[in-house]
Amino acid sequence: VRKLERVFKRETGNTMMEFHLREKMKRALILLLQTNTPIKSVAADVGYMEPSAFIRTFKRFYKCSPTAARQNPNSITTLE
Repeated sequence: VRKLERVFKRETGNTMMEFHLREKMKRALILLLQTNTPIKSVAADVGYMEPSAFIRTFKRFYKCSPTAARQNPNSITTLE
């Protein structure tokens, strides 16, 4: 497993956990912008049992709340 993690990091520049989180947040953003799915359901769809944990992570990643992202897509910035 460690070797796989090292190779993955070398090839992608991200750890497997970072990559997984990035993909979850991308999926969440798509759901928020392209559907009217409630935030609680978006959180569950991307693997969060607690919407508050999803909202905290989303805010750290995009520097705005899921509600703000949905209402004003121009407010979205990423840590990339």
